[in-house]
Amino acid sequence: MDSQEMMKTIKPQEIHLVSTTTDDCEEYNLLLWALNHSSIVGLDAEWACSNEIRIYTFPTVALLQIACRINDEHLEDRDSQNKILVFLVDLQEIVRLSSTLTSIYQLLKDLFASPHILKLGFSFKQDFTYLSSTFASHGFPPGFDKLAPFVDISTLYHEGQLQQKQPGEEISKNLKGLATVCKEVIGVTLSKELQCSDWSFRPLTEDQKTYATVDAQCLLEIFDVFEEKVLIEEASNFNASRVKTAPPRISLLNIIGRYGEKNFLKHFDRKPKTPKQPPQPFSKKTRKKMQKLAAPLKIRKSSTSADTTKEAKFNEGCGNLQEAKLIESRGDLQEPPPGDSSLVILAPPEDSSLITLSTPPQQLSKKSRRTKKKMQSLALPV
Repeated sequence: MDSQEMMKTIKPQEIHLVSTTTDDCEEYNLLLWALNHSSIVGLDAEWACSNEIRIYTFPTVALLQIACRINDEHLEDRDSQNKILVFLVDLQEIVRLSSTLTSIYQLLKDLFASPHILKLGFSFKQDFTYLSSTFASHGFPPGFDKLAPFVDISTLYHEGQLQQKQPGEEISKNLKGLATVCKEVIGVTLSKELQCSDWSFRPLTEDQKTYATVDAQCLLEIFDVFEEKVLIEEASNFNASRVKTAPPRISLLNIIGRYGEKNFLKHFDRKPKTPKQPPQPFSKKTRKKMQKLAAPLKIRKSSTSADTTKEAKFNEGCGNLQEAKLIESRGDLQEPPPGDSSLVILAPPEDSSLITLSTPPQQLSKKSRRTKKKMQSLALPV
């Protein structure tokens, strides 16, 4: 296919904002009609971005986008601009009006599990988990558990089904976002500036509404290109077989059978992942360098501790430094008292770290009370 033929401009459809599910809500009734007359829908979700580490809860989904491709038989003109209808389901507002929450929950649960509607998304498993958690936190445990049939546009692209590559060129393994895939496949540049805007703020700005609409609508545009590619491949294989019958039109069921997925939320999917270790203030490389520099300090510290222990033991044996100096002042006490060989030096030298004991510390500690009493009795006031 010529690249110029693929160049398209996504013109946002009329925005249908669904903020309540009452019977008199025109937009909600239109959503019901669209889902009943569509075989393919594109799904996307928006939630408030935060730099905080969420350990116990998932983010709350504020907005769900549903783009419906209306079946041809329900259109008067097959090239009608109304072939795609996009709905912005304002979950935050619907939650505020809690009386209408049950109907939208049941509607979405039926949509996600309907075997007659193919659901499209771009790495939508995370959105689906957050969406399920949002409803579970508002009285609908365990939320949603099934999304099928489903085709992930991201998977199609990264497996090579949508990549624009030259013959013999290998499939790119680099993960690419929706904006990049959109530009490569349908020639449209998507702005992602509003992706992390405050989606909990009401009312939504017109730019936010347009951004959300295009994000879901482009999934249908990309899938149209994929369908056409599959049809061309099927026709090519048919011609190569030289069978003289009309080539079969590729059906949606064939695509679902070959590329469809089934997503089930299991028990462990419903629990936010908590970090195994608290975040480190320094990088791994920096921590290794700090540990290396700290190694000599540990040796020096242990040596100092040993010296301090010796000094403490000596002070315990002598009473205190003042008493030792008093004893030193008497020349007749330079030798150890008869019968007590535990004490070698009574007066500590200037460098107390060089003090040595003739007996192990445990022996000295046993005699410390008796030795101290002897020294106190012999010490004379100066």
